Amino acid sequence: RALSLYRVLGNRVGEAKMLSGLAQVASASGQRREAMEHLEHARLLAGRMGDVDSQAIALCGKALLLSELDQNDLATVEWTQAVRLAVEFDKPELESEVRMQRGFLLHQRGELEVAALELGKALVGIAVGAPKRIRVLAHLAGIHAGLEQPEEA
Repeated sequence: RALSLYRVLGNRVGEAKMLSGLAQVASASGQRREAMEHLEHARLLAGRMGDVDSQAIALCGKALLLSELDQNDLATVEWTQAVRLAVEFDKPELESEVRMQRGFLLHQRGELEVAALELGKALVGIAVGAPKRIRVLAHLAGIHAGLEQPEEA
């Protein structure tokens, strides 16, 4: 109902955000195809409005869904597009957010070296002392511990 109300009112920002929310609900209930359609529609709407942040968030959502489906090559394309948008429009905080999300995902999947690279790049746009920075550093510490290999006697 809210989605149709946003459409009637011509509130494209609200519509795009509602579509992203519906995508999360659809994904959580196992309806990945529907979630992907909502995210693509949200991305297109955000692009038409010039809302780079919402566009990048939709791309990240698509990348996460594709990763869950083990379509990692396609997920990488979505991540790369999100980073390119942030760089193109000079949005270092957005770039850091995208890299942070990807780094956390890679860390969970055990791809420690690539995760460390992404999280290191994410640190660049996060203010010193910010809670996000502390989360990134904690993940990097965990990755470092996972990469250390005990020497054999």
